[in-house]
Amino acid sequence: MESIKSYQPYWTLKAHLLKQLGLETESQQAYTRAIGLTEDSAIRDFLLVQSLS
Repeated sequence: MESIKSYQPYWTLKAHLLKQLGLETESQQAYTRAIGLTEDSAIRDFLLVQSLS
């Protein structure tokens, strides 16, 4: 599980699923982690929009 801590796609999926379950706080935390792990600015912008919608 150590490798998951820095695996951006995991955090993106987790954020999406938590959002679908209505767990907004947990979803926001996962999106924040995913955004922090993203080096591509276009992906970062996409994730930011997703986290705010």
